[in-house]
Amino acid sequence: YLSLGGDVRWRFESIDRPQLGVSGAAADQYLLQRVMVHGDLRMADGARLFAQLGAHRSFGRQLDFPLDLDPLDLQQAFVEVPGRLGGWAATVRIGRQEVILSPWFANPREAANVRASYDGLRVWLVRGPVRLEAFATRPVAVRPGHLDNPPDADLAFLGLRAQRVFGAQRSWRAVANLYRNDRDGFRLGPIVGDDRRYSLGG
Repeated sequence: YLSLGGDVRWRFESIDRPQLGVSGAAADQYLLQRVMVHGDLRMADGARLFAQLGAHRSFGRQLDFPLDLDPLDLQQAFVEVPGRLGGWAATVRIGRQEVILSPWFANPREAANVRASYDGLRVWLVRGPVRLEAFATRPVAVRPGHLDNPPDADLAFLGLRAQRVFGAQRSWRAVANLYRNDRDGFRLGPIVGDDRRYSLGG
């Protein structure tokens, strides 16, 4: 079956002394608009094709912000294929997608007008209350043109994640994760170098 949908968000913001007054602007008042439409095709064997377009604009903003404007671009476009690996239910997803892990590592960037998306591969295995996931992605760079957002060649986000749920209502969970962020040519003052960050959590 095929399902079609979409959503529209308008948000008004008023800021007194934007950028702590160093910009010279006394105030900035503007309207942010986000329009998104999607198609979700589900096959009889469980395979899935998903595509989503986004259009983002700002009205009346004095100080431009790069994550406000993106007139038309591909927000998500992925193929998802289910299977079995021993006693585990396996799913492979490849393409452009949103990755939602936690507020600190990967989230939809809801505060900005243009949501965050990633190009890459995700694989997860599920068996009863246990879920294992691995992914290798690149964040998508936002450009103000039409259908021109590439993956950022200087950034990479990779990770391993394990989760187990507990309780009759599965309302408790234990999570362990290892994430890696790579930034090539990262600048810190006069120093330029490659930045490698590992985050181990539970």
